[in-house]
Amino acid sequence: MFLDISRASSRVFAGADKTQLQERTLLRGHLPLLPDSADRFLTQHTGISVEIRPLVRELILNALVHSDYEVRDKPLRLSVFDERIEIESLGTLLPKVTLDMLREGRTQTRNPVISRIFRLAGLVGLWGGGVPYLYDRTTELGLPEPEVQELPNRLRVTLWL
Repeated sequence: MFLDISRASSRVFAGADKTQLQERTLLRGHLPLLPDSADRFLTQHTGISVEIRPLVRELILNALVHSDYEVRDKPLRLSVFDERIEIESLGTLLPKVTLDMLREGRTQTRNPVISRIFRLAGLVGLWGGGVPYLYDRTTELGLPEPEVQELPNRLRVTLWL
């Protein structure tokens, strides 16, 4: 079952593209523990500031809650570059959900059981609060707005540093 063992491919690149891989780790573990594993990875292998880490954690939690687990053998992807962080989750937006709706906090969950478990465990707050928080906090920090892209069978969110 996906709650037992989940994976996140975590990579650090020098520069702005994927030509100079500096570090690569496959994080494995129970789904609710992956955000902590990702935070440890960022602490050990990058110079990401303390102010940015909660934003990355929110992105990872969001990706874990909303991933399409029908797609097998593909991990969540965490890629760190000099000027950005990319989080890619499995699956695209649900039908009838638009990027504008996400930004406003209007969402649907693909995985209501995972969402409820994460909420009861205190990992996530109010449903629909994560994406508005990301936009508000990046504005407060003077960072460019996060960028959301729908790719084939994936959703990529880019956090600009």
